Amino acid sequence: MDGIASLAEVHPLSPLTGDEITATVSLVRAGIERGAEVRFEMVELAEPEKSAVRAFAPGVTVERRAWANVYFTDRPGVTRCLVSLTAGELVSTTHLRDAIPMIAPVEFLEVEDAVKADPRFQAACKRRGIEDMSLVCCDPWSAGNFGVPEERSRRISH
Repeated sequence: MDGIASLAEVHPLSPLTGDEITATVSLVRAGIERGAEVRFEMVELAEPEKSAVRAFAPGVTVERRAWANVYFTDRPGVTRCLVSLTAGELVSTTHLRDAIPMIAPVEFLEVEDAVKADPRFQAACKRRGIEDMSLVCCDPWSAGNFGVPEERSRRISH
């Protein structure tokens, strides 16, 4: 693949390079539903079988694969994608309907913006002498999921 180091030079357990992560994202975006907003929860090396690792010798090309977990902002679940970096293709996708994705950094910023825009929060700040919301920092934390019915199919932040 263009921009990726020769696969004959890469140890099977070497972490993904920046170019490999970029290629994984591109291959997943090209192979999944178009038009929907998708976010990447995780991209990581899909470790090869132990036999491939044991058989590795410098100069031998090893299959490089990556996992990517993605989710659509308009529906529940996580889609697990397997990419072959060696072949340059999306190998498989599995939709995990009941999986709840981790909260992404951009979503923490969205939570902060929503809190700061809430008139009740602004009134509480004003009672404390704070009127310039640009000086306020909200620090949202993922609440996790503990089996409470209100948590089902929701991603909650404190």
